[in-house]
Amino acid sequence: MAQIAPVIDPSNQVLREALTDAGFSRFDWIENPSPQLGMFSSLQEASRWTGWVSTLTHWIISLGDQPHIQISTLCLLLDAARKNPTDICQPALHGHAAHPIVLPARNFRELAQSEMADLRTYIRTCEALRLRLAVEDAGVSEDLNTPEDYARWKPKECAESCRL
Repeated sequence: MAQIAPVIDPSNQVLREALTDAGFSRFDWIENPSPQLGMFSSLQEASRWTGWVSTLTHWIISLGDQPHIQISTLCLLLDAARKNPTDICQPALHGHAAHPIVLPARNFRELAQSEMADLRTYIRTCEALRLRLAVEDAGVSEDLNTPEDYARWKPKECAESCRL
């Protein structure tokens, strides 16, 4: 069973409309009342959300500005999580940890009450459980933050290989 629940700034009407247009019900996304506190506050809201399917065992923490991550990277992470169900699975490009991150349920639930400053700090406290997976996918460390970044990315190149 899989479930997708984007975390959004409730004042972002454009995103709300885009999610609705993409087929998401209002009950399928999580609103972060304090987005100014940063990404970790969004993760904490997601961890507190009561709409999750009860049978989920892992959560993939994926950034919205990284749509260009290769399917093979996602498959590698999921396979590693299946084989190492208590480990935090994370890609590493040239030795540098990146996103997306696969968190076991226990770790994901801990985020709700964590007093850590950010996800990176939390992950470092779990170093013994972190499994870094070497990848050659530059998409794990690149963000599409501007219209120019998006223009350089060629979604059509991914269209055939990204069908799930």
